[in-house]
Amino acid sequence: MAYKDLFNRISDNRELNQLAYKKTVDMLAHRTGTLFEDMSVIDMETKKVIGVQTHSTVVNMVEKNHSLEAARAKNINKLVLHNHGSNLPPSGSDIVANGYYGNEIGLVACHDGSVYLYRAGKKSVTREMIDTTIDKYKKAGYNDLEAYKKAFKQLKGDYGIWVEKL
Repeated sequence: MAYKDLFNRISDNRELNQLAYKKTVDMLAHRTGTLFEDMSVIDMETKKVIGVQTHSTVVNMVEKNHSLEAARAKNINKLVLHNHGSNLPPSGSDIVANGYYGNEIGLVACHDGSVYLYRAGKKSVTREMIDTTIDKYKKAGYNDLEAYKKAFKQLKGDYGIWVEKL
């Protein structure tokens, strides 16, 4: 399956999927070879970008700015895209922020071509709870990706968290 085709699985709306693909490719091109992260927030109804951060200076983190905070304040369904130079699935912080900011869905685009969609669950969960669950599987001998996969399966049952690799 072509990379662009993965984005057709985000929603039934072709325009939204194409915009998500374009913004993701822009992020990956901008941050290639680094651990810095960019973010774009899309209004799922209007299919407009309502928040952007392309100047984060801390590795493995999106620094909040006025644009992202303004997008967060809007009580609408949002698709939030960001990249992971680490090539790891959504972190505990990503999932908790998804719920806190009221986003409909999050997308992590990894520099190795992996793409993950995720949603926070209906039950309250902390970053520490998610990260501890992932660490439990790492300590049991699973590699990073398998530990994430097992943890997300457990967290789906415990908290309703949903993560899918496209």
